[in-house]
Amino acid sequence: MKTPIIGLEECHIEAVCALEKLCFSSPWSEEQFRDALGASHFHLYGYFANDLLIAYLLVSQIEDYCEIINIATHPNHRKKGYAYQLLEKFFQQSNMINTQTVLEVRSQNIAAQKLYKKFDFVQIHIRKNYYDDNGDDAFVMERASF
Repeated sequence: MKTPIIGLEECHIEAVCALEKLCFSSPWSEEQFRDALGASHFHLYGYFANDLLIAYLLVSQIEDYCEIINIATHPNHRKKGYAYQLLEKFFQQSNMINTQTVLEVRSQNIAAQKLYKKFDFVQIHIRKNYYDDNGDDAFVMERASF
């Protein structure tokens, strides 16, 4: 059986951007995703169901330091474990051993915070009024090396 999670490429950018626009008030542009795919330290993964992109994960990883840039799930498919599966598969990679991982999450996004806590992320900092669209704070979270 074909795995529903794959590394995304240039041909997937249009689908990623469509999902990005559905999920975020300040979405990344197609150019930003293309630039990220062109950089060796960015990695883009997608979860597919019936050949449709349901969720994606964008990370930046340089040696033993990783930052989760974006993770998004189509609004009609949330709370079904797709984001969890993306993160689980990502953290199972051998290059994630002894790697520190950080991320920023909106203080009002309780569902995302619960997801990250399942992967042993802890809050280490607050960035006040970080998000321009509504002045929401950003919680900086970290996952210790394993």
